[in-house]
Amino acid sequence: MDKELRTIYEEYLLRLGINKLQIEAVKKVLGVESQLSNDDFSNSLIFPSKRLSGLETKLDDHHYHHMLKQTLNPNYTQNTISGTWFRVSNFSGQFLRIAGKGKKDANHEALINKVIDDLCPLNAASKDYINVTILLPNLEIEENKYSQHHELEGYNAKWDWYKLRHSQVKDQIENDPTWSLKLFLAFSFMGLADSSIDKKNGSKLLYNMLNTSNSLQYFNIYDSTLYDDWLQSSEKDPMPAEVDNIFTQTLENSAYLTVSDKILKALDEPELARQHPIPTVTLHCDQSSKFASTSALKDRGSKDPSHFINSARNIRLGLNYLFCMTSGTAITLQIPIESVNTKMKHWQLNTPLIIAPFEWIKLIEGTKKKKTGNKREKYDANKIPANKDGSPFQFKDLQNMTDAQKHKLMSEMLEKSIDVNDDADLSGQLYRGMPHINIDVEW
Repeated sequence: MDKELRTIYEEYLLRLGINKLQIEAVKKVLGVESQLSNDDFSNSLIFPSKRLSGLETKLDDHHYHHMLKQTLNPNYTQNTISGTWFRVSNFSGQFLRIAGKGKKDANHEALINKVIDDLCPLNAASKDYINVTILLPNLEIEENKYSQHHELEGYNAKWDWYKLRHSQVKDQIENDPTWSLKLFLAFSFMGLADSSIDKKNGSKLLYNMLNTSNSLQYFNIYDSTLYDDWLQSSEKDPMPAEVDNIFTQTLENSAYLTVSDKILKALDEPELARQHPIPTVTLHCDQSSKFASTSALKDRGSKDPSHFINSARNIRLGLNYLFCMTSGTAITLQIPIESVNTKMKHWQLNTPLIIAPFEWIKLIEGTKKKKTGNKREKYDANKIPANKDGSPFQFKDLQNMTDAQKHKLMSEMLEKSIDVNDDADLSGQLYRGMPHINIDVEW
């Protein structure tokens, strides 16, 4: 019997992974077991920022060696979610189901539920911490290698999940002064941090995360406009004063980050100029994936008290589908919520956050729709879109779409397919029996 192949849309997911160096570099600086040696890591770094006349803080190879070898190692808990797609027959017909070792479906469902409950709980968020989860999917098929319809039947979807509990994150903050710098590097590798913190360049997310745990103290912050003016002036002119909340106290809502004395001492380099900004850091790879984030409160504009729960429910369904169709690494940091000045509370995270490649976020957010009282239309595998000229829709047609067109079409197909379970109409092509995620909410 021939094995069931992936649909056009499932095939597309195999190309939404990220460069292996990007995965390993993020894992390396966050203290997760990585295949990168310290030497390979240092040799992979690029410092392209020269806009400050070369005045960026000169962090050399030995600084990174010291940071990675001599500072506190995070104590992550680790779990592996591994499930294989196989064919099932019952009185209604045949369908595909994903299950764990020995096809024990209950075990795989329990693991999926446990992970998703942690990443995006339906109940009220903890008052002590906020989950920040980074999803790093494997790049299983490169975009430029045209090959349509790989087998889904027999595919093993394996995710390694690392979690650093909030007490352990607090331990890192208190005992490893370079922890904030490591976060800066990890976010830099995802395109979410820059020499300057700015609403426009995506780095606001890192600022909010550091503020949530009251970790901004490990950086000095200077108004970008005033700092640039100071660079152009005589060296005798005084430096601009430091600021705290850059989004209310800087001229253009942008500020440079510089490392504090605490970080410099931890790097065994107290003589480095503390007033020089951290250089923007990128990786030496052909192509880096752009990352984005989503949360259950991102589109909160409704007065409906169940809005958060319904939004969280849809994120959970999207994660369930993607975890079963792809493989990769997930890293969850339980960021402690610490006391800050009242004027800074607005810049603290207040709901679980998912950080993933941009395309993944678009797919997850495609399921985030307001409460309508109507159930979703279930996916009919026989209703494959046709091209304008009436010809059958092929994978190459999907590849030729613009990003916006791809995101819209993929979100529509994801939205329909996530509700297909073993009680669906099994006539026609094989349906996908997804794990039953506890949604516990009326739609």
